[in-house]
Amino acid sequence: MSKPAGTYGSGWFCATIFEYMKKGINFTGIVVCNLCHDGQGNYVVGFRSDKCRDEHFTWEPTGSGSLKFGELIEDSISREVEEELGVLPKHIEF
Repeated sequence: MSKPAGTYGSGWFCATIFEYMKKGINFTGIVVCNLCHDGQGNYVVGFRSDKCRDEHFTWEPTGSGSLKFGELIEDSISREVEEELGVLPKHIEF
């Protein structure tokens, strides 16, 4: 395979590899999973409808999702909770 014009080094290498990689087929992503609760034993969970990409009609922890490359776990959890619930977590504990 020859290099496309104007591309050099690892940038070309990475772009070429990612062109052929399909999530869930030949690589797996890293996900964060968290449990949102109010400190009194009440937890927030979501129900996946048939319109979701996968795992239809199942319950899942709300605010869980993919960890982006270079992202801290705490930042990923905050982003996912805000995306799904519209609020930021008060406290993240491992």
